[in-house]
Amino acid sequence: MSLTSLSSWDSDELNPAVPKLQAEMRMAFMANDWHRLRKKTLKLARLKPGLNIEERFFLATSQENINLSLQDSLRELDDTRLTSACSNKRAQKAVFRSYHDDLAKELRSNSQSLLDLLLSFLIPHAIDEEARVDYLRIKGAQHLVLAQISGKVEEFEWARLAYASAWTKAQNLPVTNVSRLSAGNTLSRFLFYQQKRPDLAAKIIYETLEAAENSMDVVEGSSDPMFPVAAHLMGVMRFNIKSWTSPRHWTPKSAVRALVARLSPPGKGG
Repeated sequence: MSLTSLSSWDSDELNPAVPKLQAEMRMAFMANDWHRLRKKTLKLARLKPGLNIEERFFLATSQENINLSLQDSLRELDDTRLTSACSNKRAQKAVFRSYHDDLAKELRSNSQSLLDLLLSFLIPHAIDEEARVDYLRIKGAQHLVLAQISGKVEEFEWARLAYASAWTKAQNLPVTNVSRLSAGNTLSRFLFYQQKRPDLAAKIIYETLEAAENSMDVVEGSSDPMFPVAAHLMGVMRFNIKSWTSPRHWTPKSAVRALVARLSPPGKGG
C-alpha cells in the first residue's frame, strides 16, 4: 500500500519526539521492516493518549507480518522434522524441539505484550469509536495467535468475543468506513476458518458489502484518503465469499451460492 495519502494525515505534536517517530515509522513501513515498525509504533503508543488511524494501521500491519513470519517458520520446522533423515532420532528430536520452543516463545511473547498494552492503555484511551473497533480487532488477532499456540479453548473464545465486539461497535460507523469493513472481514474469516460456519461468515460479508456498495456511488472519487483502502477491502471480501463457496471447501449451500450470484457485477460471470 502506498503512503502517498497516509502521510498527509494530521499528526499529533503533543511531544516533540512524536513527529520524528512518525517519520521513522513511515520509513520502516516503506522498507517492510516490520520489527522496526512495531518497535517505533509501540514506543509512540506510550507517548500519546491515543493512536490515529495511520498509527493503528502500522501497529496492526507490523504485528500481523511478524506473527505470520514466526508461524511460517514453525510450519517449515515441522515439515523439515518430518522429512529429514537422521541416525540419532533422539538428538534430532531434541534439537527440533528446542528451535520450536524458541519460536513459539517469541510468538507468544509478542502477542501477549501487545495484548497487555491494549488492555491496560490503548483500549481505555481510544480516541473514538473507530479506534475502539481497530483495537478490538487487534486484540482478537492476538488471542487467536495465543490459542493456536496453546490450543486453549478459552483463548479461542476470547478471540471470538473480541471480533464480535468489534463488529457490534462497527455498526455505529459509516458503511464504507475502513474499520467497519475490516471488522466484518476479520469476523467472517474467524467464523469460516476457526468455527467452520460458512453460513454465518457469508451472511456477514454479504451484509457488509451490500451496505457499502449501496453507498459507493456517493463516496467514489471522493478526496477521502481511505477510499482506496475501502475499495481494496471490498474486493478482498468478494474474493473470500467466492473462494469459500468453491468445491475445495465443501460448502455446497444453495443459500451461500445465491449470495455469490447477487454479489457478481451485472453482465459478468462468476
